[in-house]
Amino acid sequence: MTKVTIPAEFRYVVVGSGDDFRVLVLDLGAARAAEVASAHVVRVQSAPAQTSAAVSASADGRVLLLSLDVPEAQSSLYVLRPEAGSSKLLNCFGVKSWCD
Repeated sequence: MTKVTIPAEFRYVVVGSGDDFRVLVLDLGAARAAEVASAHVVRVQSAPAQTSAAVSASADGRVLLLSLDVPEAQSSLYVLRPEAGSSKLLNCFGVKSWCD
């Protein structure tokens, strides 16, 4: 997690594929991007499906949910707070859940 200031006009995007993803905040007014978080996913090498990541933000952009979907293994849901630079695992689920 990287501590960032939320711009007045923003959008969040997830970029990456395979095992590595980055969450970026786009500052629409200044036409620039800043990295908020990065994730490296450990997945089952024999899994035919690709891992994926998705993000959903609160209206003010201060709270994000990051979902990491890992087919044939465990998937995770995190809450991110960019202004505080913090993240917390909310839930994990799947074949080999280590949250139990």
